[in-house]
Amino acid sequence: MLAAATAALLAAVLVSSQIQLSMIDHGHDWWRIFAWQLVGWGFWVPMTPWLISVGARLSRSRLSPALWLRELAIALGVALIHIPLAALAFTVLQPYLPVDRYSFLASLVRSLASWFHVDLLLYGSGLALGYGLSGYRSARASELRESQLETELARAQLETLRLQIQPHFLFNTLNSVASLVRRKRNDRALEMLLGLSELLRSTLDRSQQLRIPLAEELDFISRYVELQRARFADRLTVHYDVAEECLEQPVPNFLLQPLVENAIRHGISQRAAPGSLQIHARLEGGRLYIEVADDGIGLPAGFDAAEQQGVGLSNTRSRLQQLYGERASLTVDKRTNGGTQAVVVLPAELAPALQRIATG
Repeated sequence: MLAAATAALLAAVLVSSQIQLSMIDHGHDWWRIFAWQLVGWGFWVPMTPWLISVGARLSRSRLSPALWLRELAIALGVALIHIPLAALAFTVLQPYLPVDRYSFLASLVRSLASWFHVDLLLYGSGLALGYGLSGYRSARASELRESQLETELARAQLETLRLQIQPHFLFNTLNSVASLVRRKRNDRALEMLLGLSELLRSTLDRSQQLRIPLAEELDFISRYVELQRARFADRLTVHYDVAEECLEQPVPNFLLQPLVENAIRHGISQRAAPGSLQIHARLEGGRLYIEVADDGIGLPAGFDAAEQQGVGLSNTRSRLQQLYGERASLTVDKRTNGGTQAVVVLPAELAPALQRIATG
């Protein structure tokens, strides 16, 4: 309404000034002309909200010739209301004094010629504005619903991953603890139980966060790896090579756990000799590259990561798609010197804010 009133006032000022300048030698009173124009344009101010609502209804209706004919009839009816009002204002105000004085009939003829086509145009413009605004709002609402659905899907997948981690890892760790107890290494067994407790508490605390800083993800992975190393004694070594500028970059929660688990479970644990795990992270070309590599037995012949991916890789790829679309990727390949390498590529943020990351 305020926008319509402002537009009407501006139109009245501009048209009045144009008329006054074109007849500057006639001695007309600008304020009379302005009042006359303000009545004419002001008529459309209260009409605007109604026209927008009608246009919005049209956007949700099935358009047909009968519908257009109905709107044309209404537009003609509105014009037949507006034109006599404009003529009455012209008759009362007599804006062309002292040169000319008009009767109501003469004012009506003049207003019909001046306003009829303008009224039809303004009526159509109001409908078009309502139609367009309704379409825009519908599109925005649809985008919001899709975004909310994607977020909920990502949260559901995160919860699935969390539940997947706990039983599998829990049983393996408890078996390792039992083995230490049987060998009377109670201090080491207690250390593992405390580490397991901290890890599970961290898992629960982070379960509602979609993205976290890479530093937090690495902290979680370091605890996870320490518990895994208890199963391998001195057969597993881990190397971290993470550029400092990467630590605050946001990454999906539990991004590295399935990659590290695959490297240990399917690579290093399948060989008798000691194995090593490398975790690298770097920023390059506006992207964050994270690599998890092992020197295990490598991928089987003919392995296709897209066709033969397990639950962990499938879940990770799906979450990357939901969070980043085509801007993120996950590839799994053989290493030239033996073993397997998983590479995650994410869009980097120029100035990651930890508070915003933590809230997802």
